[in-house]
Amino acid sequence: MKREEALQHFMDECVSVHASRLQEKVDRQFRQEKKALLQPIIHSLERLFENIREQQEQGQLAPVAFIHLSLLRTSLLDNKCTYLLEAYGEKWYYDWVECTAQYKAEWLSEAIIDLHKTLEKERKPYLLIQAADVRGIIQQTVILFHQYIIQLVRYLFRYQKEHVPEIDFQRAACLRFRVGEYKGFSEDVVIIDERERVEKNLLSWLDSRSATHIRTYASNGEASPSCHGGSSGHGRPERRRCRSIPGSSSRQCVYLCQKFYYRWNGGSFETNTSAR
Repeated sequence: MKREEALQHFMDECVSVHASRLQEKVDRQFRQEKKALLQPIIHSLERLFENIREQQEQGQLAPVAFIHLSLLRTSLLDNKCTYLLEAYGEKWYYDWVECTAQYKAEWLSEAIIDLHKTLEKERKPYLLIQAADVRGIIQQTVILFHQYIIQLVRYLFRYQKEHVPEIDFQRAACLRFRVGEYKGFSEDVVIIDERERVEKNLLSWLDSRSATHIRTYASNGEASPSCHGGSSGHGRPERRRCRSIPGSSSRQCVYLCQKFYYRWNGGSFETNTSAR
C-alpha cells in the first residue's frame, strides 16, 4: 500500500469515525452546559475591555471598530485550543497597536487531546503514517469544534445580553465582533451599529410630527431648526447635537431627514422654492 492510499484508508476508517464521535460529545456538552461554557468567554471579554480602557486613557488606542477572536493553531501543537482576542480601530489589521486578551477553550482542548491520543494509537499499524501526519489531521479537523465557539459568542449577545460586559470604552459608529483564523478568514458574529439606532430614533421622531413640518427643510438640504435648537442667525442650523434625536449629529440629521423625506415623497426630491 502506497503512502497516499494508507493516508486515505486511515482517514476513512479511523479519523472520520473518531472525529464524529468526539463532535457528538462536544455537541451534547454545548447544548447541555451552554451557560457554564460562556463564563470563560465573558471573563476574557472583561479583560480585553479593561485593556482597551487603559490604552485609550493613555491615548494609545483609537476608537474600537473590530474585536476579533482568533483561533491560535500553534496552540494545537500542545493539544490546547486557545483563542486570541484583539481590539482594532477602523484600520483593522493596519492598526499596529496591540490590545489583546486570551480565551482558553478547555472543553475543546479535552476533545483534541482525546482525538490525538486515539489517532496516535490507531496509526501504529500504518507504518507509512507518522506523528506529523496526525498533527496535520488535527489541524484540519479542528474546524469541527471551532464552529461551537462561533455559536457561543452569538448566543451570548443574542440571548444572554445581560451577561455581556459593559462596553464602556470609546468605539466607532459600527463595532463588529468577528471570529475566525488569526490574520485570516473570519466572519461577523455580532454587529453593534450606532447608525442604525440613530435612524430608528429619527424615524420615531418623524412619525410623531407631520411630514409637512420636515418637508421645507429636507427639500432644501437643511435640518429642521427644532432639531438643533434654532438658527445661527444666517439661515443655517447651528452645528450642535440634535436634542430631539439622541446620539445624532447635525450632519447625520440633515442626511437622515433627506433620506426619509425621499421615502415620503414617493422616491423623488422636490425643490421647495417657497422656503428659500
